[in-house]
Amino acid sequence: GEDGTVQGLLDLLNIPYQGAGVIGSSVAMNKLMSKRLYRQAGIPTPDYITICTHDPQPDPQKVADIGFPLVVKPVCAGSSVGMSIVKDEKDLPAAIEKGFQNDDTLILEQYIKGLELTCGVLGNQDIQALPVIEIIPGDGYEFFDYQAKYMAGATNEICPARIDDQTTQKVHELAIAAHRALFLSGYSRTDMLLRDGQLYVLETNTIPGMTATSLYPQSAAKAGYEFGVLMDKLIE
Repeated sequence: GEDGTVQGLLDLLNIPYQGAGVIGSSVAMNKLMSKRLYRQAGIPTPDYITICTHDPQPDPQKVADIGFPLVVKPVCAGSSVGMSIVKDEKDLPAAIEKGFQNDDTLILEQYIKGLELTCGVLGNQDIQALPVIEIIPGDGYEFFDYQAKYMAGATNEICPARIDDQTTQKVHELAIAAHRALFLSGYSRTDMLLRDGQLYVLETNTIPGMTATSLYPQSAAKAGYEFGVLMDKLIE
């Protein structure tokens, strides 16, 4: 229900729902469209190129411009499914093949080794940024992959993040800017990397996880929205 199709059905049936509508849901689900809108809005995001199944061989010069390591991502898959970090050119074909198992278009993105941060926002016209969470994948996890996201105890999550006030403010501003750039409403959670004082926005989640180990409820609780209160707020 994250790509706008369910939202469209509900709109046709005149059934209210919370969160992003058709446009925001479909745009945010598409990492390529998201990155284009980030760039248009002046939001920093890692450099990238795209390939698709009818032209699956990336331009060697463009790959060289990005350099290794790089990240291979399906454009429309969530939860890091089909994603690989490629450190050597010889491993690129296997990563591309894995990505194409999940989508017909892939992003080959600049790899940025930095502090992983995520920031939720809440609201419609008056958007509130929630406390920033610092994500530290556990031993054996190179990045915040599917298992690290959903296995209890696999990741160390620190809220509020151990960053200075100025950086926190910038994270808040970027989370709100991303929310607006993608035409979202209600709530969202934007993932970022911090390296050498520079922030890079990776993607924005329109239906953040709501499990016992999920990030958004943790952050909301720190802001004074215990789980039931958060549900009430979203419905409101």
